[in-house]
Amino acid sequence: MSTITDPVCGREVDSESGSSLEYADKRYYFCSPHCVEKFSADPDKYLNTATPASTITTPSVQGFTCPMHPVHQATPGSCPICGMALEPRTVAAKEENPELDDMTRRFWISTVLAVPVFVMAMAADTWMGFAPQMISFTHLQLVEFLLATPVVLWGG
Repeated sequence: MSTITDPVCGREVDSESGSSLEYADKRYYFCSPHCVEKFSADPDKYLNTATPASTITTPSVQGFTCPMHPVHQATPGSCPICGMALEPRTVAAKEENPELDDMTRRFWISTVLAVPVFVMAMAADTWMGFAPQMISFTHLQLVEFLLATPVVLWGG
């Protein structure tokens, strides 16, 4: 018993029990009489499945839409209802992603601001004599607050 793929629907068919048809000196096996009928009507459609390179097209962007609300506009931006970034209505092969660029910029700026907060907090907890000699705990907490606020409110 061997299994063969039906050229119409792609199912695996038992070569002994399935329907079959001979075309161009080759026997093809099908899962049902319906697939035999479809194949008989236009065999080249199912045998030549490769798409010519000249017929592949890239759709162009025809406006932007909110993924959560029925908001459509011609230019990218934010949804006036929920504030989410508008997405292209159609997909292009190569496209700029302003939302990714914005989040990447926010990530790196937040990282630059968060690293000193981490170092100061660990230094104050690890080396007890470090902070009081250089700066008071109140001032140290104020500096940490000023550096962490943009990270939490803008970067997050």
